[in-house]
Amino acid sequence: MRNKKTHVLAGLLYLCMIATVSATPSSGNVSNYGAVGDGVTNDSAAFNLCLTYNVICWVDPAKTYAVGDVQMKNGNRLIGLGTVEYGDRTAATASTRPILVGVAGSTNVINVSGVSNSAAIDGLFIDCKSSSINGISGGSFQLSIQDTTVVNCAAGLGDMAGSSYTTEAHIIDATFGSNQRGISNPTDSLIINADFANNSGDGIYLGGGANSNTIVNSRFEWNQGYGVQSYGGTNNNSISNSIFDRNYKAGIRLDGVTGFTISNSVFARNGRNNVAADQNAQIYMSGAKNVSITGGLSLVGRDDGGTGTYTPAYVFSYDSGTPSTNVTISGFATAGLFQRHDQPDWLIHHGSGGGT
Repeated sequence: MRNKKTHVLAGLLYLCMIATVSATPSSGNVSNYGAVGDGVTNDSAAFNLCLTYNVICWVDPAKTYAVGDVQMKNGNRLIGLGTVEYGDRTAATASTRPILVGVAGSTNVINVSGVSNSAAIDGLFIDCKSSSINGISGGSFQLSIQDTTVVNCAAGLGDMAGSSYTTEAHIIDATFGSNQRGISNPTDSLIINADFANNSGDGIYLGGGANSNTIVNSRFEWNQGYGVQSYGGTNNNSISNSIFDRNYKAGIRLDGVTGFTISNSVFARNGRNNVAADQNAQIYMSGAKNVSITGGLSLVGRDDGGTGTYTPAYVFSYDSGTPSTNVTISGFATAGLFQRHDQPDWLIHHGSGGGT
């Protein structure tokens, strides 16, 4: 009798072990599928095979993989092995991370448009090496991007035409630099501890329908467009605890938006001597509704090197032809005066707030 019980218990234990093993996500290394990692050989097929036959694909550190249009599917996780340093912007500073360089003729380095129910990219350095290739495509649902740097691309995430949207993304500890545009059209997404610098266009572009994004603890600097441009009918976006410095155009442009909050953020030297009112300002608004700006700081000083005029000309600039409504500004400290360009006699001294 005791032996029968022992056998039954052993059988149940075995079945539990089988179930546990079966529940473990399958994983593989791209090198097991033929990836060379010499920066010259086209390793796209190896990456695609690994992602087809595994949930998790590992990528070896300190190697450079030439890839293009790598197809991620639902549940896939593409993970770089090695130490990740937040804020890296050049391949030379990412020697411990695997580097993915774009293959000429590709549309994207990584294509996530087929992801309709979660996927993840973690610990990679993506260098498109071409302004005609996107780093990570748009069109995904529930994509996670963490500890990843994307440089020298058309759009770091999304596309330049603004035709694809990235929905319910979590972007954490990531850098988008030296692209034409950092990120294009996230929607219902969370962006935390991200770095947008040296892009030839906007750091983040929010076109019509790019709604309900939360941007926290992020940096927008030296972008030749706007730090953040929200244009053409976006709703209910939020930025907090972020810094906007030395963007060539305004730090933030709100054009035709409904519902936007900006809180506890620092603005310095945006505008960079541009004379147009929608560029030569820390924050520019045109036809914006229901905007709340609280607890921020605007620094006004000469551009780097001590040359040029004081930048920007305005802390807040409003379009006189397309007025904004229900805009509240409170607790926003400045290093001088700020005014609306359409009403130059309307001045608010630093330390006070105003609304329209």
